[in-house]
Amino acid sequence: HLHVNGFFVVDSGEFDPATGTILTRVPADPRGEMDTLSIPPGHWARIRIRFADYVGRTVFHCHVLGHEDLGMMGVVDIVDAQGNGVGVGQLLPTQTEHNH
Repeated sequence: HLHVNGFFVVDSGEFDPATGTILTRVPADPRGEMDTLSIPPGHWARIRIRFADYVGRTVFHCHVLGHEDLGMMGVVDIVDAQGNGVGVGQLLPTQTEHNH
């Protein structure tokens, strides 16, 4: 699960956990923007994210608590084109104009 921005799945498939070799690759069905994706054991997914309206620090994590406790979570620092934005998150002016 990714906070702040949604993402689009590009493709996914199976891999060999022992070698990291990709075994299958399937183009994704266009399902629209998502913020959570279930990936079974031995599978992978490639996602595309556009961080357009937010700079700063946010988190990603697994919704399976045991996975999260073992480290399946982390921090993402989103910066603008000039590299500004690391630290406490803030909405950019374009985002504050929307009524979410």
